Amino acid sequence: MNLPESITWKQFEAYHPYPEQAGKDRLFHLRPIAGVKDCRLEHLFVHGLLFHSAPEGLNDPFECKPHYKEPANQAERDILLSHLHRVLLKHGMHADEAMARIVGCIKNPTLLSQLLHQSGLESFAEMRMYSFTASNNNLPMWTHYGALHTGICIEFDATVWPISGARKVKYQKEYPQITYPPEEDERNMRPGLIKSEAWGYEEEFRHIFFPGAEVIPSNGDSIPLHPEAMTGLYFGVNADSDEKDRILKMVEKGPFNPKLYEGALSSTKFKIEFNPMSTR
Repeated sequence: MNLPESITWKQFEAYHPYPEQAGKDRLFHLRPIAGVKDCRLEHLFVHGLLFHSAPEGLNDPFECKPHYKEPANQAERDILLSHLHRVLLKHGMHADEAMARIVGCIKNPTLLSQLLHQSGLESFAEMRMYSFTASNNNLPMWTHYGALHTGICIEFDATVWPISGARKVKYQKEYPQITYPPEEDERNMRPGLIKSEAWGYEEEFRHIFFPGAEVIPSNGDSIPLHPEAMTGLYFGVNADSDEKDRILKMVEKGPFNPKLYEGALSSTKFKIEFNPMSTR
């Protein structure tokens, strides 16, 4: 079922629960390590910073490109135009110029649609997000994001911020239609929390923020983690021993003390078995 165009707060929380609300006390993130520069890996393991990507850096070209619902009647159009006028003034546009822009939209409804679409693209391009998955044993995820099982899976405590603030992604067939003006709360992040059903295997949760609007500290794209946030580190079944050593040396320098595991193929099932590493 697709999301309705405008939803209540109760509906939003049902579609996009926090990890705790979804019964998850751990979330995971898979990534490659071979060929990845030390500075990118040290950002997390040594400096304890969780890098959040912009939509343009993600592998789905449909990400964060909202489609706005056209006003159904003149009353809705008037509300929309009044809101746009306030936004233009708030962003420093001279009153005469703002009014001229609104008059242009009244004369040319296509211009209004173009303005809304472009405004949405620009707004959501500023969004920053970090993706988690609900399992450390998802074989397609290990193939795609774990670089053919040569990478790692990082386990996070989902009760510790900012992991606890991640929202569950909803998968559906159609683009969501977003009403305008947008809601003045987390519901306005829905374009970043809705993906195609084709990605459903990812079982994704996302932590999202807009630079400058977040109450917790960030440097524009990264958020500092509490030392207890990282609880486990899993190496893929094909991870190279030298790459393992490289990662472990970084972990030794950083603030985290995760439990360490090595993956092995099960002899009876299509499953990865993780065994504690004997040495650190």
